Order: sequence, then C-alpha cells, then structure tokens
Amino acid sequence: MTTRVAEVDERRILFANTETLLWPEANISKGDLIDYYVELADVVLPFLAQRPLSLLRCPDGVAGECVYQKTAPPGLPQWIPTRRLRSDQAALGYAEYVIGSERAALAYLVNLGYTSFHPWACLVEAVDRPDLMLFDLDPTEIAFREVRNAALLVRSLLAGFKIRSWVKTSGGAGVHVIVPLDPVYSFEQTLTAASTITRMARQREPSLFTFDMRRARRRGKILIDVLRNRRGATLVSPYAVREYLRRWRRRSNGASSSAACTRRIFTSTTSGNGSASGATRCAGSSPSVNRWPRCSRVGARGVPGRSPERAEERRHGTPDGTDDRRRT
Repeated sequence: MTTRVAEVDERRILFANTETLLWPEANISKGDLIDYYVELADVVLPFLAQRPLSLLRCPDGVAGECVYQKTAPPGLPQWIPTRRLRSDQAALGYAEYVIGSERAALAYLVNLGYTSFHPWACLVEAVDRPDLMLFDLDPTEIAFREVRNAALLVRSLLAGFKIRSWVKTSGGAGVHVIVPLDPVYSFEQTLTAASTITRMARQREPSLFTFDMRRARRRGKILIDVLRNRRGATLVSPYAVREYLRRWRRRSNGASSSAACTRRIFTSTTSGNGSASGATRCAGSSPSVNRWPRCSRVGARGVPGRSPERAEERRHGTPDGTDDRRRT
C-alpha cells in the first residue's frame, strides 16, 4: 500500500492506494478520479453545496461491489460538515448525513473509496422544502434519439405551464429533466405536480412511456421516474463520474453532465450513433455554475484524465508521510 500526504486547499489528507485502477479497461485510477474532482470542483460544488448527500462507494473498483451509502461514514474529520436529520426509514430514525461543502471534502471522500455524489433535492436548512423537481428518464433497450425526444416532450409540457426546465445526461443511457423551484412547496406537492406532467406525457405518447418499474416489462420504452421527488431521494449530481463508465464508454461520456444548452446537446453535438458524448461543451459558458441557469464546459471525454504533472502541482504530496486521516 502506497500513501502520500498532500494538501488540498490547506487541508492535509493522507492519500492511499491512488494507483489502484478503478476502471482497468479505461486505465483510470483512484488518483485520476481524485484529480478529476479537484480540477472540476468549481463546477461540481454548486450542485452539492449545503445539500445532504448520498455516496456511492466502490472500494475495489467498479468491477467489485458498489454500495450506496446514505448516511455519513464514521471517522470523518471535523472540517467535513455533517447534519443529524430525520430519515424516512423508520429503523434509522435520525442519522448523520454528509453535507456538500468544499474541494478538499470531495478529495477526502474519493480517497475513502466513494466515486460519485448524489445530493438531495433540497438544502440542509430546508430539508422539507425541495428547490428542485426531478424527472428521471430511464430507457430500456431503446435508441437515444427516443430518449432525446422524450426529454423534449417533457420540457414542452412544462413550458406549457410557463415552467422553465433544464436537461442533463445521466452518464449512462438516460436523461434527467430538472426544474428549479423556490423552496416553498412540500415534497408531496412537488411529487404530485411531477406525476401530473408524467401522466400527460404518457397520454401524448403511450407507446413510448411506461409506469412499470420492472425492467423486464419495459423493453423498448422509457420509464419517467418521479419518485425522485420524495424526501430523502437523490439524483446523481452533474459532472459525477458513473460506476458503469466501461459499459457506456462508446455511447456516453461516462459522467453525468449538466446540459442547460438543450438544443445544442440534442442536435448539433450528438454523435453519429445518437450518444450525448461531449455534449457539455456549450459555447459561451462560464466555469462558475450557479445551479441550473448555465451550462459549463468540461473536457470532451467528461471522465478523469491522466495528467501527472498537473496532479503533482495540485497536491504537492510528500511520500511516506504520516497523518491521522482515515485510510483505504
């Protein structure tokens, strides 16, 4: 096991096993993933800051077992904020949740084996009042052009009520439609509104949409999952690297992508096979994201790149150092 103490924004972290390949076929290591999140923190953090997070942990790489962890892992340093919140699972009662905060926290959590971040649809100071309404378009054995058309239909139905929405790719085969809200409605009200739009979409295109959650029964159809609008439910954040990067490597960029420039993403920048790869390179965008109104740029691959020189400049690590941080 190799270890190295490094500073990220003046936070000392003991990085361990950074050479471990998380995606062997893509030659992407744990260190690459840390570099990715550190480099893109300015565009990732606005979607995580002040929100409770669920975390996906793949300690043995994506080929091993990956587990979603809703509650905060034990032994976190004091500078990573957590909050004791009521859980919707009766057996848990109240539990500690990680709260999105800073660049160093991203690096620390990836060092523990977490690969992606899944925020709640609300801020921690208003956990019963969502500020996002979510539509998760989950296709099964259907061309991406149909997923694109489905997302555009949902946006059109929302626009009919003068509701603005944005789209992001899921990092896999699906697409997410996001509606920013003022935090004045309950989760129940938000779920009811989303369900209404979903029923309208199915009435418009009954052969395209399904409400059946069983994957075997929805081949050639798209499930619009609005249960993401329940309290405590999460959706993968923009720019999070997905665990199934290898599976979708030829059809997607492997990262959930913010996609405010919907027309560009679903027309001129889609590749010949209908994928959304590289769709986040939106012209005229700023590297500083204010939630959903902008589309920010990311590398064409949208996945961690190998840049040892830049990584060394960022981390300034010292070999064989010691630190009291948790190791993996």
